[in-house]
Amino acid sequence: MRLNALRKVGVLLVPWGFLCVFAALYVALVVPRLREGQLAAFCIGGFAALVFVCFFVAALTFSRDVLLDRWPEHATE
Repeated sequence: MRLNALRKVGVLLVPWGFLCVFAALYVALVVPRLREGQLAAFCIGGFAALVFVCFFVAALTFSRDVLLDRWPEHATE
C-alpha cells in the first residue's frame, strides 16, 4: 500500500498536531505553576513531561514508518 504525498502529510499531521497542542497546554498550564515551586506541580509536571516524551518517540517512529512506506502485513490484506 502506498500513499501519495498529500495523504502522507495528512497522516503525519495527526500525531504532530497532537504534540503541538499538548506542548502548548503544558506551557500554558503547568510551567507557570512550576515557577511558583508548588510540590504538586512538580509531580504533575514530571508526569506530563514523561507522557510527552513517550508520545514524541511514538510520533517519530510512526513518521518514519509512514515516510518509508512500512505497513504491517495484515493491514494491507
